[in-house]
Amino acid sequence: MLAVGDGEIDFQSLLKEFAKNRYSGALVLEVGNIKQALISRGRILQIIENITKS
Repeated sequence: MLAVGDGEIDFQSLLKEFAKNRYSGALVLEVGNIKQALISRGRILQIIENITKS
């Protein structure tokens, strides 16, 4: 399994749609190990920060 952003899924667009539709539930992603989990967390937080700025 890959970290968020290392595959083909456009997480920027996906999370933007969640925000646009005011989704406030859980988002559960499986990653291969703790290193990938930490990378994914950082990337998701960065995406969310960028979305909330615009």
